[in-house]
Amino acid sequence: MALEGAVGHADIPDDPTSESERRQPFFFRAAGLPAFYVHKRTRNELLRRILHHAKNTRSSWRHADYLRVSLSDYCHALLAFLEEAAPNTIADFDASLLLGDLRWRLADKRMRASERLVADVVDGCGEQDAMRMKAAEFNRAAEKHYRDDLRRAQLREALDDLREDVAEAPINDDEELRALIRCGVRVQDPARFLDSIGDRVLREGLSAAELESLLNLLLVFSAVEHGSSERMNTEQVAKRA
Repeated sequence: MALEGAVGHADIPDDPTSESERRQPFFFRAAGLPAFYVHKRTRNELLRRILHHAKNTRSSWRHADYLRVSLSDYCHALLAFLEEAAPNTIADFDASLLLGDLRWRLADKRMRASERLVADVVDGCGEQDAMRMKAAEFNRAAEKHYRDDLRRAQLREALDDLREDVAEAPINDDEELRALIRCGVRVQDPARFLDSIGDRVLREGLSAAELESLLNLLLVFSAVEHGSSERMNTEQVAKRA
């Protein structure tokens, strides 16, 4: 929208009030608050367009001249605005299923990240309700979950994604990519390399050389994701690692 001129700086001003309106939804949602506030005469035209899709916005009883915007309603408004403003982009990226999944997660409170994290922490203690646990007990269980189960699960997922990228990459047909892997990553077969270190990544048992190769491999395939025109050369890969 910015590139097409449909949204400019004047539509998203940076005066203190507009800045606050822009940040409130993120901070308030993270804090678990139900709503945020927008001045009735806000200069943020983009926000006005989004709020046209909100169904539960009303005048604030506590703050004169402000609208009270339900955060749950605002999330649905954002999704509706996205579908209205970017149908071609959604089609180009075949993202309709992704947006359908997002709508489902917005509708089901249990699918929110915070709800799933708390459920996993509580389940690890054999409890059913976090509010029945002592604060110190919950905090210890949460720390253990983050350091152990969640960390390993995310590392495992990241390795699986990297394996898929390696398997799909045209390594044999791309001389530049082969040179990056051979000279920058310093491994002959990246798929075999990932298979050999998988378990030790989870146990934090990699040598310094293996860790360097893994980081370089991530850099190479991050560059591949952005296309060959933006691909890093071997010297850049080494410097970034």
